[in-house]
Amino acid sequence: FAKELLSLGSGGRNDFYHGGLKRNVRVHLEMFASLQDQPERRKANYIMLGKSSYTAQWGLALDFSAVAMGLPACKRCLQKLLANDVQTCGASQCTYCVSWNTDASSGLLDFEPPDNYPQDHIPSSGKLSPKRITYEWMMAAVTTAHNGVV
Repeated sequence: FAKELLSLGSGGRNDFYHGGLKRNVRVHLEMFASLQDQPERRKANYIMLGKSSYTAQWGLALDFSAVAMGLPACKRCLQKLLANDVQTCGASQCTYCVSWNTDASSGLLDFEPPDNYPQDHIPSSGKLSPKRITYEWMMAAVTTAHNGVV
């Protein structure tokens, strides 16, 4: 099965007869997602163990290299964290860091869209915000990509 899947996605001429259209159609197959129950099987979704540019943290789509300076706690927030004063520190109050909180919505984690990102999906700020990766979100991304090609 795996060999067949790879051959149908290799870019070769994969023409099959389509009965409804009464003609041959070219088929290109790619696996976008599969359900996997163990972290060591994540490679089936092509996001491995959080080692790529946009998925350095499992389950989060974010360009970590672009926002790396704002992730760690700044000196002030670190002191508050060490003093267990988490209520007065963090993304909602600090303009320098998100104190490791990747769910922060302060704008410090916003990043430039990658090349070829659909222009009509870029917010007015011109930057993208982190997204939690869910199968629903991935299905919507595949639909958007498909509609942009077909």
